[in-house]
Amino acid sequence: LYLAHRLIVLGHTFKLKFPDPVDRKITFADVVPLIRRLGESYFTSQMRKHTDIINSFLDSCDGFRDTHRTTRKRRVQENVKELRDHLISLDAAWKDVLPTEILFRALGVLLDIVLERMIDD
Repeated sequence: LYLAHRLIVLGHTFKLKFPDPVDRKITFADVVPLIRRLGESYFTSQMRKHTDIINSFLDSCDGFRDTHRTTRKRRVQENVKELRDHLISLDAAWKDVLPTEILFRALGVLLDIVLERMIDD
């Protein structure tokens, strides 16, 4: 998605540096749809992968009942901390390459999965 955006503005950004008549013909608009589809496909697979990772953390908790017991509490705490760290690392990795709106939506979807599981379990 980032590359698709950069390709859209690339021709306009450097237009003045190209010699005449190239400056009127240089655009990358024809490859933008292909790059965009590839980016969306890759991002969708990344979201699936991270959904699976999140579900594995939550599966390891084995529910959120009986957390007053020391061993249960420790197990749940460790998994929730790992889950939190995973989401923080995703934010750090994605914030430089995703537009803010998409970043917030993606993290919101993943956080929604976490909250639904916590409430249901």
